[in-house]
Amino acid sequence: KGKLEDLKTPKLLSVDDAFYEGNLLLLPGSHKLSFVTMTSLYDNRACRNMGVFRKMFDMLAREYNLGHIILDCGPHNNTLNKVLCLSADYILPTAHAEHFSVNAIRCFFHDVVSQWMAWRQEHMEKIRKIGFKEEGYFRFDSTPKVLPVLVQRYRLGKNIR
Repeated sequence: KGKLEDLKTPKLLSVDDAFYEGNLLLLPGSHKLSFVTMTSLYDNRACRNMGVFRKMFDMLAREYNLGHIILDCGPHNNTLNKVLCLSADYILPTAHAEHFSVNAIRCFFHDVVSQWMAWRQEHMEKIRKIGFKEEGYFRFDSTPKVLPVLVQRYRLGKNIR
């Protein structure tokens, strides 16, 4: 609730570990994110809601001089994940070296990404109709780049049949 202009930079926690040399900061999560509503009866309010995360990422990057912000999203195709992923500069899909993950990755590239782009286009059309002249946080002007799939839980020689 509130105005986008009133958004404050969240406080990050520093991971006190010699390995990270003070370079790993965490934003504590909240179960309340599950209840965040991006939609509204009013298109202009819904479009503004979509921009909150991008604005927050930009504020965090400026205040803490961050080079990268890594988000860990659940495997859901809901509005919150669409907004988070389309607010990012890069998407790094992860997978296990097994049949179900291969199908999930295929589905991600062939179905989910194309649905996200169609949803993004609908969102952009609403913004054009409204005629926003403010900062472009809610516009999703840039398309995130999808990086190569990160395969995890794989041991050479143990997964070969």
